[in-house]
Order: sequence, then C-alpha cells, then structure tokens
Amino acid sequence: INVVLKLVLDGLRTRTYKGKEAMLTALSSIAVSCKEIIPAPIPSGTTSSSTASSSSSPSDIFTNVTTITPKDMVLSAINESKRSDLEYRRHAVNCLATVLKTYPCVDLYNEVKEAILPNLVEEESTPSNSGSSSNTEPDAEEMKQKPLMMMIRSSGYEAMGYAYAA
Repeated sequence: INVVLKLVLDGLRTRTYKGKEAMLTALSSIAVSCKEIIPAPIPSGTTSSSTASSSSSPSDIFTNVTTITPKDMVLSAINESKRSDLEYRRHAVNCLATVLKTYPCVDLYNEVKEAILPNLVEEESTPSNSGSSSNTEPDAEEMKQKPLMMMIRSSGYEAMGYAYAA
C-alpha cells in the first residue's frame, strides 16, 4: 500500500489539471479503506522495534519504500486545499476532512486553520470589472462561484472541527 500511496502523494504535488481531483478521491479512499494498515503516529517516548528486519527478499523492493504516515496524507491534503481552482479546492477540502476524520490522532490544527480560514471568510468585494457599475446583475462566473464557495466553507468547517478534536 505504501507504493500506491506514495504514487498518489507524488501525483498530488504536480500542477492542477482537469481530472486531478480523482487523485484526491484516491487519497480519501486509501485513508479510509486502509486505516488499519497505515501506521498511526507513534506517541512520544515510545520506540518501535517492529521496523527492523534482518532478512531481505525481492519483494522488499516495494516494502522498503519510505513509510507514508497519516500526517503525510493530511499535509498533502492541506497543500492541495490552498490551490486557486475553486472546483479542485472543494474536492481537496473534502479530502482533508475525510483524512482528518479517519485519523483523529493527527494533530495539525494550526496548519489546517492556516489553510482553511481564508476559505471561511466571505469575500464580499471581488471587483471583477473595475469599470462596470456595482449595481449590475452578477455575471455567470460569479453565480457559479457562490455555490462552490458555500460547499468549500461547509467542508472547511467540518475539517476544522476534525482538526480541533485532535
């Protein structure tokens, strides 16, 4: 699972493109489906002796990939939640909420707050056409963005709640 998870996280680091939200869906699905397999953070002062292995086999090529932790998944979702494309950001914030809900042991409240808080503040004045009258009817783009921002805010509140619970 580490190999697949690493591929998904590497794919999320690239620029935003049409269809990239499928990578976020994959991250959410892996987080939920493999909760028992993906190691939770080790509490401070505790050491893990199960990571050392003296035998080596050809299949170790895949098992020796750097272990992806729930914290890595949350940090990746946080980074994606900062993207400017609203439709993509909606998926990223949903993904962030799902991963935080799945791994309540991950304590990254300040990082989540920094990424999500700008989405929760309503932007009343977004002058798209500085020369046009402010009394005119909103254009199609503004009408499309308003519901997207409401969905982002809703998921943002959910993500903040899960992050705070940690």
